[in-house]
Amino acid sequence: MKIEIDQGSGFCFGVTRAINKAEEELARGATLYCLGDIVHNGKECDRLKKLGLITIDHATFSTLHHAKVLLRAHGEPPATYGQAETNGIEIIDATCPVVLHLQERIKKEYQEGGTESKQIVIYGKNGHAEVLGLVGQTDGKAIVIITHKMHEVEALSDRVAVLRHGKFVGDMLTKDTNAQEMTNMMVGHAVTLNIDRPEPVDPKPRIEVKNLTVRSIDGIVKLDDVSFTANSGEILGIAGIAGSGQRELLESIAGLQHLNSGEIMYNNPKTGGQDNLRDKTPMQIRELGVRLSFVPEDRLGMGLVGNMDIIDNMMLRSYRKGKGAFLERKKPKTLAEKVISDLEVVTPSANTPVRRLSGGNVQKVLVGREIASSPTVFMAAYPVRGLDINSSYLIYNLLNEQKEKGVAVIFVGEDLDVLLELCDRILVINSGKITGLVDARTSTKEELGLLMTKTDGGETHE
Repeated sequence: MKIEIDQGSGFCFGVTRAINKAEEELARGATLYCLGDIVHNGKECDRLKKLGLITIDHATFSTLHHAKVLLRAHGEPPATYGQAETNGIEIIDATCPVVLHLQERIKKEYQEGGTESKQIVIYGKNGHAEVLGLVGQTDGKAIVIITHKMHEVEALSDRVAVLRHGKFVGDMLTKDTNAQEMTNMMVGHAVTLNIDRPEPVDPKPRIEVKNLTVRSIDGIVKLDDVSFTANSGEILGIAGIAGSGQRELLESIAGLQHLNSGEIMYNNPKTGGQDNLRDKTPMQIRELGVRLSFVPEDRLGMGLVGNMDIIDNMMLRSYRKGKGAFLERKKPKTLAEKVISDLEVVTPSANTPVRRLSGGNVQKVLVGREIASSPTVFMAAYPVRGLDINSSYLIYNLLNEQKEKGVAVIFVGEDLDVLLELCDRILVINSGKITGLVDARTSTKEELGLLMTKTDGGETHE
């Protein structure tokens, strides 16, 4: 018997289970709080709020006692659980939780399958090494791990087989290989696993954010008196636990969030003038001559239209250039073909709806379109999430190219190693507050980790 477990479905299972539990609690009249961004679907979140769900930030969480809180364990620091235990808080976990879910699932399958259950296949797209480690403790069973994460392969496997474009390339003992060799086999040519970081050339303030405060429609503070400067010709990284205000920060600069207070000043390199982008719509920002590109976290919900093909998604940035009632499709088609070629997008054609592409290829289409607009400010939220190692390094190189062209790049990332290698400075945010601004060349993961769990304002160490 072969047991197949897809961790992607496990994630959905966890969110669904948490939502069902939340509905049960609210139906009984219980007071239930929600910490962070639990439900990405806006309608689902609004529905729960109408039932009585109260959204809170980490500062409010620390003041609760004997309450019930819905959160995602993935990304939460140990301090969160320490506070919960001390204050008698019951946590409803919406992470799924992957480890527990898979462990229970495997035990159940073994019990029902008897002694004939000999093989487990785990699709590790959303895998975690600790999950696979638990599975690895099953005695005498054949375990197949499917993943492109080198650290999982090195830590957990005895033997590794490499596939490329659906074809078997080769296999070897894990102890006899390394990440470099496996990556070269996966890609088909030599790949440098070092992220370049050219020195900034004549950096000047391009975006100045001053005392920015944003509240949700429920009055919850999402950004609390945030101030920083993004310079031309540098990459400013943003680090923080998921749901700490990163999305609201980028959307505020892009003209997609109402600001309760503060200013967003844009220093125009052509005119030498300064424009306040506060409460400007994306169209108004464009009319000011601000060339701003934005790769949002929600690729298909906000960045691209899933039912439209690649050409039409390219045209979303240029359709107003058409004459009369006719749209200009020649240039968008040329751009689509260039993005497909340059970024190695795997697709039947440029006429393929983007919803039919894999997540990594959707991301390439979005990044390629935004970079093609020749921005002066380029903002990207988790641009390599879901990408294989070759595509990830391709994106890093593109960001460095923008930096060398004098673009102010704002990069929201979740991999601290990448942030430290790629960025020039790193802004750390927690619960909507800036807790630190550090020089990426001299900072460490330990320093970033401490700043990510601070609840009060921080100091700069540049």
